[in-house]
Amino acid sequence: MIHSQPLIGFCNRTLSLVLKHAGVICIILCSAICLAALWPFSFHPPNRISWIQPGNGVRFGTPSILYGARLVNFVDAASPGMTIELDLQPEDEPSWEIGSILSIIDRNRYPKLEIAQLKTGLLVRTPMRKSRDRRWYREVKLEAGLKRGIRRLIAITSSPQGTTVCLDGDLAARFPGLRLDASPIMGRLIVGIDPKGHRNWAGKMFGLAVFGRPLGSLDIARRWKLWRSGQFDELARESGVTALYFFSEGGGNLVQDHSISGCPLAIPSSYRLPQRRILVAPAEDWGFNYMHLLDAGKNILAFVPLGFFCFIHRAGRAPGRRVSAAGWTIVVSAALSMALELVQVYLPLRASSLTDLICNVSGACIGIAFAVPVLRFLGRSPEAAASVPGR
Repeated sequence: MIHSQPLIGFCNRTLSLVLKHAGVICIILCSAICLAALWPFSFHPPNRISWIQPGNGVRFGTPSILYGARLVNFVDAASPGMTIELDLQPEDEPSWEIGSILSIIDRNRYPKLEIAQLKTGLLVRTPMRKSRDRRWYREVKLEAGLKRGIRRLIAITSSPQGTTVCLDGDLAARFPGLRLDASPIMGRLIVGIDPKGHRNWAGKMFGLAVFGRPLGSLDIARRWKLWRSGQFDELARESGVTALYFFSEGGGNLVQDHSISGCPLAIPSSYRLPQRRILVAPAEDWGFNYMHLLDAGKNILAFVPLGFFCFIHRAGRAPGRRVSAAGWTIVVSAALSMALELVQVYLPLRASSLTDLICNVSGACIGIAFAVPVLRFLGRSPEAAASVPGR
């Protein structure tokens, strides 16, 4: 028969050791959390965009971004629709999260339109006008439109009759009655990543055009031949074009706009978003998908040990005041999380999120919930911590 007394003695000695060094463990945990949250401590990471030599085009690595120098009126109120042309070649097939190829954001940095890649599919979406937040989208998806290493000319046309997607001059999909956005579109272009800096796209881009009017199928087929033959002068003569980029500069930090708008795309030497955002609200930041759930789980689990040991440490210094110890632990965890989120505002590879703050504090509360029954099970109340040697 196995006697339980030696096991209980061992557990009590182990707990006494933990109680004695709980403060040191808290410091170690805080340091580890800071290291994980801020690594690689890069306030000015390189913008991994390179010019394709010889020829025209740029290559998007990770992370990378191009953005318009100012707001542009891409589609006015009198226009019946719009067309966007993209000459590109994917170098990846993202499976868990979409890769954002192009976005048009308004002056408040909310997307008016986004074109993205998921696996080999092409996704085009705009926020619904009557939604209370920006997470609900009107969207169209074309399966198998983007395969790794295959160059495509994509033409997306939206009009009162619906939305069409053409690949290399030929109609690939038609969505009758589904118009992406019937409102005027004025904003800035973001190329290579989404406006929040979460979803990078990897590939090559050789050309980009935005029309403030819908193009017909014959025009799209004709322009595909012009793109492929490199007749840039002919492409620039088209009426109604509000943005036109050939990526033919071969170097430098600007991509010139050959349309009437004349708004160049900036290539910053270091990766940075056009606007910093502090503690992005869950309504704008959260979505029920694998990546968001995984990120939330990591943020909760990271603070469970901290809440556990902080509560034990405080309970040993304040015998009989468990509520006070729990409150102190929550305040310390929230203060640490808030400090990290504020520092992440200045780290372009990180995002300052209120969701993360909520998850961190929730993790600390779970740690407190674990600490109380563990102390009871081992036969050591928090009051006994005061008698531990070294206290």
